Amino acid sequence: MALSNNNLDIVKDTETQYHPVFISIMEDIPGGGTLKNSEAPSDVTVIGAGTLVAEISATAGLYNIVKSQKSTSTQAAITTITLVASSAYKGLFKVGEFIGVYGKATLSTISSVTRTAAGTDTIITGTGIGTLTTAAIVIEGAAAATVVAAEQAGRYTAIGMIRSNTRVRDDDYTTLNNVSIGIVVRGSVNESILPYEVDAGQQTNLTSRLMFQ
Repeated sequence: MALSNNNLDIVKDTETQYHPVFISIMEDIPGGGTLKNSEAPSDVTVIGAGTLVAEISATAGLYNIVKSQKSTSTQAAITTITLVASSAYKGLFKVGEFIGVYGKATLSTISSVTRTAAGTDTIITGTGIGTLTTAAIVIEGAAAATVVAAEQAGRYTAIGMIRSNTRVRDDDYTTLNNVSIGIVVRGSVNESILPYEVDAGQQTNLTSRLMFQ
C-alpha cells in the first residue's frame, strides 16, 4: 500500500491473489515444478488448483498427478461404478490404470471411462473392486491384484497442491509440453471446493503442513 501524491488517498500498487481453494498460502516450492501431464486423460485440458501432486523420486522437479474420485452413491461390488466429477474439472482416471477403494485391498484395471453426464463418470473395471459406500473415495493404485495390501493407500504420496488452474492441452486437445506448476506445501485450504476428494491417508500425511478446513 502507498499514499497518493496528495498524501490523502491510499493507493494499492502491489497485491497477491490466491485461488479461492487456498485460504492461506504460507510456503510453496521455490521455482515450482514440471507436471507429468501425460497422466491426464486425453480429453482433459485444465487441471484444477488444489489437485495433489507427488514428486517423481528419480527425476527431481517432475511431478505426478495424485488421482482420486468420490463415489456417487452406495454401489454393489460390480465392475461398473459411477463417480462424482466436478462441474468445472473432469475426472482424471483413464483406461489402463489400476483403481481401488481407499482403505480396502482390491485393485482392478480400468477398461473404459465414460463422461455419462455433467458431474458423473461411469467407469468399467476388469473385476469388481468391492462395495462402495456413498462418498467412498476411489484412488489410483500401483498394480492390479486381488489382494495387494491390507489397505490401499494410493500409488503416490502427495507433497503438495497445484497453486493455480493449469492448462495441459490446447482447446484442440494438443498436449502441451514442459508445463510448469506452482506447488503449495504449507497453508490452509477450503476442502469443500477442492477439485477432487482427498482421502484420509493423504490428509494425514499433509496435516503437519496443510490444514483442511
